[in-house]
Amino acid sequence: MEEIFRTWDDQDALKAHLRMIWDEVNIAYYAGKYDIEQTMDKHQFLDFAESVYKHIEWRYYNGSHPSHYRGMDLTARKTSFAGKCRRWLGFEGEWVYTIILNYRFYVDWGWVQMMDTVLHEIGHMTCWNHDEEFWQEGRRIGYGLEMPGWKPRMAKYRLYCPHCDYEWLYLSKPRNSRCGSCYPNWEEWYNGSKEWLLIQKNTDPDKLV
Repeated sequence: MEEIFRTWDDQDALKAHLRMIWDEVNIAYYAGKYDIEQTMDKHQFLDFAESVYKHIEWRYYNGSHPSHYRGMDLTARKTSFAGKCRRWLGFEGEWVYTIILNYRFYVDWGWVQMMDTVLHEIGHMTCWNHDEEFWQEGRRIGYGLEMPGWKPRMAKYRLYCPHCDYEWLYLSKPRNSRCGSCYPNWEEWYNGSKEWLLIQKNTDPDKLV
């Protein structure tokens, strides 16, 4: 899968859009009590980010994102990412998603940049890889800011399916999983081959995440 990294040509217009979404959430969910220039504590930040998710569902996905969403949390350790969308296969072969955010990056960057991060991770619930379809979704709902000091990083690990030749790239070692395309039904897989995807170290510098 080719990885494409794209930002909006008009960064000021995107920042204005993200600020507008923030204002909508602040008014609709909190009666305008927050000031975007004041730093929220961790609880307030996470609660506001959850409200952003609900608002984006209402605004762009007819009130409910088609994917199975299980909530949002803060990373419990120092990491190099501002946000991450994680997924695993449910019992019926469906992908289940959570979104992890980094409070430290919010403190450094502020809300407009983190709004882009939240929407970026919501975009991964629709299009997992950084491909053309993913960035088309970014054009639609509004993500694609340049990140301060950010650049794509070489993947350290990959999950690989030898049957369909598909791979998933990671910065940290992933957990065992089955291939949802080759084994869509969890019960049949469990009672049958129980074959896991291969966890391999990545040595290709062109494979980025």
